[in-house]
Amino acid sequence: MVQPERAQKAAAKFKAMVIWGFIIMFGAVAVGASLKILSKENIHPLGEFTPYVSVIALIAAFLGMALLCYPFLAQTWIKPLSRKPAFDKPKPTIKLLPDEQPSVTEQTTEFLEGSEARLNARVTGPQKE
Repeated sequence: MVQPERAQKAAAKFKAMVIWGFIIMFGAVAVGASLKILSKENIHPLGEFTPYVSVIALIAAFLGMALLCYPFLAQTWIKPLSRKPAFDKPKPTIKLLPDEQPSVTEQTTEFLEGSEARLNARVTGPQKE
């Protein structure tokens, strides 16, 4: 099936968003985790700006996750362009004559409606004599 140019461009855009989402998310997680590990050792590589950079890394990680998830969620939000059937409704190929019956099973199923179920079961429990 050949996709139109517009669909191919959208697919390439979504693929780029997923890749950039991974890059931003993992980069921010790496920066945030390394700053947290260094702060436990009482090392602050950015001085008094270290807590602010940690918050920015956390926000960037969430932004990367959002960018990563957006293409998948956007596919569920997109409405189809048209719901018209591709083909017309099929027409019957054989026309019944006026004296013909439409189906054999329609006449035989009426016998099943009036019958009662018969159950022949052997009693295996204790008997009163």
